[in-house]
Amino acid sequence: MADGRWLTADGTAARPCIAHHEAPPDIAYENSPSAFRLAKQLGADGVELDVHATGDGVLIVHHDYAIAGAGLISGLSSADIAHHRLPNGEEIPTLAQALGPARRARCLGRGQVASRIIR
Repeated sequence: MADGRWLTADGTAARPCIAHHEAPPDIAYENSPSAFRLAKQLGADGVELDVHATGDGVLIVHHDYAIAGAGLISGLSSADIAHHRLPNGEEIPTLAQALGPARRARCLGRGQVASRIIR
């Protein structure tokens, strides 16, 4: 930052990118569709999310590497996961569903991609 302005690598002025990490759980559950909508409503430039591959290779967005009562995401099919809900009642989104609202985002923020666990 020089003279109160943020600069890009080439020295041109830019404002910082604001990424939404997570809202308090009583407002929007982490990595949920409602959390991503809230980030957009609050004017965030992007979101932080956690991505996991299912056993059949579908990328889903979920905070933990396992789904309570079901097991490791890497050991479940996308059809198995479709039968489970987040604690707030919403469906567990695929990466494509989560990125839908972010298509016009200025930045995507930081993402965490979990590698497949081999048993």
